[in-house]
Amino acid sequence: MLELLRDKLPFAVDDNFLSEAVQDCLLLYLHEADLYYLQPDGQQVALATAETFTPSSSFYNRYNPPQVELKTKIKNRYPFNGIHRQLTVDLLKLADICQRYASERKLFLLVDEQIPGNTVIHFNLMPAEQWQISCLNIASNSHCLYFECDLARQSKLHIDCLSLTTLHSLKALKESLPATAVVSGSLRAEQGFVIYADLAKDAVFTSTSCNFKASSLNDAVIHLNDEGAEAEAYAAMFVNNKDSQSTHLEIRHHAPHTTSFMLCNGVIQAASTGEFVGRGYIDKAAHGTNCRQESRFLTLDKTAKAKTYPLLIIDEYDVVAGHATSVGQLNPEALYYMQSRGLTADLAKKLMTRGFLIPVVDHFRQPFLQKLGVRLLEWQTDFTADSDADLTEEELAQLENLAHSDSQHRITGNEDRILASKDTN
Repeated sequence: MLELLRDKLPFAVDDNFLSEAVQDCLLLYLHEADLYYLQPDGQQVALATAETFTPSSSFYNRYNPPQVELKTKIKNRYPFNGIHRQLTVDLLKLADICQRYASERKLFLLVDEQIPGNTVIHFNLMPAEQWQISCLNIASNSHCLYFECDLARQSKLHIDCLSLTTLHSLKALKESLPATAVVSGSLRAEQGFVIYADLAKDAVFTSTSCNFKASSLNDAVIHLNDEGAEAEAYAAMFVNNKDSQSTHLEIRHHAPHTTSFMLCNGVIQAASTGEFVGRGYIDKAAHGTNCRQESRFLTLDKTAKAKTYPLLIIDEYDVVAGHATSVGQLNPEALYYMQSRGLTADLAKKLMTRGFLIPVVDHFRQPFLQKLGVRLLEWQTDFTADSDADLTEEELAQLENLAHSDSQHRITGNEDRILASKDTN
């Protein structure tokens, strides 16, 4: 499976980099409807098989808001054309396997589904149970993953999602399909991650979804059904080469003293489009609720389009709720300052792009997924240390902090000395 991952990555990696994918976690592999886990000796063991089902007309409606609340005209967002499959992950069995191999309750799920369609994966957590699930989707475009999560009292679940595909066009997608694939209707050159979560009393749920390569949609719908439930949802996107990405995050507060936060950062360029729709709902009698959302988009040229639609629907008085959103371009003063310290305009621009998105990538709990997200971002932006600057990793980290700062006066004396050592003037 690690060799498969090596072949899928658009850049070269060594064995040490790949080995981190299976450190302190149980590796799962979903391929052609079969779910396996990887033993320490490398042997694959069958765990479950996804069953084909015919969804009812209302099955996917749970992910869609009422039409009156839609802020954009999106047709046929769910489901993708193709097969419909679902499976339930036996977390009790996986807990026994983790205990057998002395590993923590951490799962790394590698998804390699090449046939267009939709796969629904169910996770049901017992009271006070804690799990961390990291998912890397290397499937073809036009395949959507739905994670349906049911969290019992005081349970905790963290889900990381990262997309990777080399297919950008519908033509390339059709050419990649197996000869046996039969798909009715029109295909979509997209990937999809959709999360649906129900939280009981004092349950905690966190999701982080990043996409720096594929045209995709990354959505989450979270219901806080009982007192003390908490949810956080983070998303990041880098959209390039006439691609489009869309993220919808929705959190509904049905009970008092619940807390939520959502954040989406995006960088758009080259005639591409990025979209974020954030919806926060506070029901009647959900007093003491705290609901916040933020979204920030950076457009790198005049052809880029960023759309952000924050929405709060509040039916209670004793609450704290707010949203912040911004769409803008690179700070010309920061660019000028970085160039004055010996960096090229191109490198300064890429550093600022990286500094804008890294704060979301840092929310990945799985170290391998976090490093892979950074590498994908560097590769997608063609990020390299300029030969004239010849920067070290430590100095690049200092510059990332600089790129993330809003003004020149926030630079510390130490950072200034590091930059001055690279001054070519």
